[in-house]
Amino acid sequence: MKIVYSTTLAFLWGMFFLLVLPGGAVHAQSLGNLNGIVRDSVSGEAIAFATVYIPDLKRGATTNDHGFFVINGIPAGKEYSVRVACVGYITRMHKAKITANADTKVVFRLVSTVIMMPKIEKIGEKQQEKNSTDLGLQRVSIKEMEMLPKGVEMDVFRSLRTIPGVQSTGDASAKYYVRGGASNQNLVLLDGVTIYNPFHALGMASVIDPELINSIEFYKSGFPTEYSSRLSSILNIVSKKGNANNFSGKAAASFLSTKGLLEGPLPFGSFIMTGRKSTSSQISNKFFGKNIPFDFYDYFFRVNYDNQNDVDIPRFSISGFFSNDKLINNDPYIADFNWANNMINFTYHQLFMGSFIEVGVSSSNTTGEVKPNLSSAKPKSNSLNDLSIKVDMTRIYSNKNEIRGGLLFQTIKNDLYFTMPKGIVSTNTVNAGFTGGYLKFKLMQFEDLGIDLGSRFNLAGLNTNGGMTLEPRISVTYRPHPLVGLKAAYGEYQQEMTTTADENEVVSLFEPWVIIPEYMKPSRAKHYTGGVELNATEELTLTGEIYLINQENVPSLNFNKLLASDPDFLPATQESYGLEGSVKYQAETYLVSVGYSLSYAYKVVEGWRSYPRYDSRNNLNISIEKNFGDGWTASVMWLYNSGSPFTQMVGFYDKMDVQNLFQLWVPYEAASSYGYFIDRNLGRLPDYHRMDVNVSKKFDFGFARFLIDFNILNVYNRKNLFYFERQTGKRVNMLPILPTVSLKAEF
Repeated sequence: MKIVYSTTLAFLWGMFFLLVLPGGAVHAQSLGNLNGIVRDSVSGEAIAFATVYIPDLKRGATTNDHGFFVINGIPAGKEYSVRVACVGYITRMHKAKITANADTKVVFRLVSTVIMMPKIEKIGEKQQEKNSTDLGLQRVSIKEMEMLPKGVEMDVFRSLRTIPGVQSTGDASAKYYVRGGASNQNLVLLDGVTIYNPFHALGMASVIDPELINSIEFYKSGFPTEYSSRLSSILNIVSKKGNANNFSGKAAASFLSTKGLLEGPLPFGSFIMTGRKSTSSQISNKFFGKNIPFDFYDYFFRVNYDNQNDVDIPRFSISGFFSNDKLINNDPYIADFNWANNMINFTYHQLFMGSFIEVGVSSSNTTGEVKPNLSSAKPKSNSLNDLSIKVDMTRIYSNKNEIRGGLLFQTIKNDLYFTMPKGIVSTNTVNAGFTGGYLKFKLMQFEDLGIDLGSRFNLAGLNTNGGMTLEPRISVTYRPHPLVGLKAAYGEYQQEMTTTADENEVVSLFEPWVIIPEYMKPSRAKHYTGGVELNATEELTLTGEIYLINQENVPSLNFNKLLASDPDFLPATQESYGLEGSVKYQAETYLVSVGYSLSYAYKVVEGWRSYPRYDSRNNLNISIEKNFGDGWTASVMWLYNSGSPFTQMVGFYDKMDVQNLFQLWVPYEAASSYGYFIDRNLGRLPDYHRMDVNVSKKFDFGFARFLIDFNILNVYNRKNLFYFERQTGKRVNMLPILPTVSLKAEF
């Protein structure tokens, strides 16, 4: 404990001096700074990832999650033109006069293209710094999601499928797998807080309503030092703060749910509330082949203290997120299920002396239960309570270089009761704590070279076998030519939690979480990534990436556990590698996007090598989006995946299914058929492909603006194989052709 305390104290003092230390020649007589925030002109919402650029100096910055930007070391005594741009907004030129030895504080406001409502709207424009160290990063805007064909309604997780390297195992689930990693290796963050069970309705949709989202960052590998606790990917979702100028609302309905949103100003800031409730489970007939009586809800709120015109004041927010799923069959011979998420979060952030400071205190918990009733299902229950405190500090210097550091203090209480595949009951109750942090340096002073170098340090882990460890990471971008960017990244990652996931399950209802037991070491991974970006023209961008990911000490469920003393998990090694490419052509009114990946993944348990169900070799997606003007848009998307692995069945045998000792006289006809299987996942399903179409219309009627979405999923009714029933060998197909419609109104 003394080592942890002294290291933490030394880190805090070091970061304090870094924050107050003058940035290079910032305070020289002829220099000044430009600090500020970019907001939506109507709602006052902070705009994340907007580009602020001074053409005369060829210098700029990108706003962070809270809309803040800092440009230090600007020659003073002059008024500059400043270009502010972001996807979905009209690019604007502003004026700013720089004063020597002072911070010029500004609030820039952008007008949304939706507000302008021209006959032909520009889809948007992408602005980024040439030396940005963003290998493996995808930023997804809500405006882009709205253009894509939707399932039953717009969904965050399903939209990720258009990104090369992201795979799924069927139409029924929004669960995703990234570059050969398991689904429990994906971290989902809402305002920096972990959401542990982020799926509704047997995985059909995510629990996070797109209406509450301000920005999305998705790292599919090589993520930087500020992120921790997962081996595969990071999905960082930042919520809206609410309309600070006017009260407004939204209401929407689809075949899956109804939902609403209310936002508006407060005397000290703003608020936003969203809620969603399932309206019918009949849509499950199309996805699962039968009606599954699921019932779910989720709701979210956020209250903010935020002065719209003052850059310096501290900003506070309190937010909460709650979701619940129930599957009640009203049949004593069928099991019932329920699972839930609850999150409360307090954040403080401020732009102080040219530095960003953010503090977060959060509580996130998840619970789940399987009630077998009189069925053959096994009872299962799980609860996890996570209390975390985070501190992050960022200093940007006049030469654009950056130092960032942070600390994380976390306590977790975890209870698990479940039955192993061969009937052995396992229970586990753990109270554990984590202390760690990170420190990194970003070299950004050269226009054609960017380096992000740092490491996480884990001082006290949830799993004590991890000891004091480091997770070094580096990302480099170099542009030998203005049109060509070369990128590379290396990183080490550690994960101390896992789920009791059974890869043989066709549909997983919920995955109980557990801290990796003490008889195993924490899981570790090494990511090696390289890439090239070619900006052939202003409209045409081509990218290519290669990757190699090695994992060790990955918990794998022990299917052969026979005694209570046998371990629940066995350590496995995993390896995945591949290449990905994408082509994007973005014109004034349409966007054409093509993505392809060739990937390989396998795992080894006790010397036995197998392929996970999400190991699909070739994946191709093509999408075309078109804006016709007058509120009309349309898009078409075609997906292709080569066959996924599955365990082949070679025959049947009959087995008496005896419920109790008094039924031994039951005649032979009461026996059940069971299959003979060869080695796990040696077979390959047929290739998968599907085309979806979307047509949308926006129009004003009275005091409201409406959006009608027409979607047709699987337009040519491709019979993609879902699975074979084990008792009968019957083929079950995935989603047939499915037309859907949804309606949204904005007030």
